[in-house]
Amino acid sequence: MQIACWQWPEGIPGYSTLVLARILAEAVCGTTAGRSYHGLMGVRGIGARSLPFDCSKGSYITFYDALQREKSHDAHVHNPKQFLTRFRHPSTPGSDDNRGRGRSFMYFGDHWPCALPTQGDGVILPKLSPKVYIWPTLHNGLWDFQFWLLRIIGLEFMGAKVPKPNHESDSRSEWNIIPISVPDLKSRDGSNDRGFTALVDSGTSQTYLPPSVFAEIRRKWLGLDSRRRETYCEDPEWFKECDIILRFLGLDGAEVPVRISAHDFLCSPYKHGPSGSVYASIAPRPAQNNTESPHAILGQNFFWSVFIKHNFEDYIPEGAYRTQPTGASGPYIQLSPQRVVVPLPGGQSHAYGQDRILLHAHLPGRLEGLRHRRKPMNL
Repeated sequence: MQIACWQWPEGIPGYSTLVLARILAEAVCGTTAGRSYHGLMGVRGIGARSLPFDCSKGSYITFYDALQREKSHDAHVHNPKQFLTRFRHPSTPGSDDNRGRGRSFMYFGDHWPCALPTQGDGVILPKLSPKVYIWPTLHNGLWDFQFWLLRIIGLEFMGAKVPKPNHESDSRSEWNIIPISVPDLKSRDGSNDRGFTALVDSGTSQTYLPPSVFAEIRRKWLGLDSRRRETYCEDPEWFKECDIILRFLGLDGAEVPVRISAHDFLCSPYKHGPSGSVYASIAPRPAQNNTESPHAILGQNFFWSVFIKHNFEDYIPEGAYRTQPTGASGPYIQLSPQRVVVPLPGGQSHAYGQDRILLHAHLPGRLEGLRHRRKPMNL
């Protein structure tokens, strides 16, 4: 199978061959087998073995296995158990003068593959958050890290009061801060009762939130009353100056705030009406079997808003925990807004967006020695 990749030695897009002899092909139900996609590559599920579907105990080959197979010599990557995703917002303007370096990608390894170019050969890298250790789930009496599962304990909207506000400040003179009441929803397995759980899932078209959170965002952030059935952003341009802070609780008890663009998270690329409004990328969490789904979902619009670094090097597959794991162990993610904030005189700042953050023009120095052995892959 040929996969689109960035070829750093040549500085141009290209293709790499990945041997996919058999991926999830044994004991897959007819519905899944008949699809053109299956959604089990690992951006929702944790890589190698722990995948949420019914199959026999027989061996099967996953995407991550294929990355490490010797026959896939042309598709070897620097580290298949650590990868960074970058999905561009569909409304991000393109540019023909960077030779495709502003594209979406998955990068396998621990190096930053992109940055904001500055004068000369300088660059400014996006800033990653501290580690957010994901939460395990209870399955057949055993604890396992089956999903990229987070807990959200806070949501705040930062409405800009002044032009070009400082996106690293929370000064009330620059920002109108509007928090959302986050409910404490106990996990079905009883693992924690602060905030609510949320799956990080690139295959879901929008973000699904608890009904009370969704209703409050419509009213307080979007200015929509209950008489308006559709959920939309009236002035998407205004949201470009605004921020959202999501506060996550890790398995180790650490609270990690992540500040992102309100436009990229809330504003979809789909027009709502002739006035310039667009549909919002959020919805209430759907019910299943007349009950609420156990988890909210941070979908594609979350990926449009952040770089997400996934790391499951310490993952022990196949339900290895008889008691709930705790502390700084197991898989984690780190997050960074898809922008680089540069300070300006007078306490202001300028946020350079997705269109200015580009893949490095040359092969990163740390990977130069891998040039002839394996090719770092961007999908």
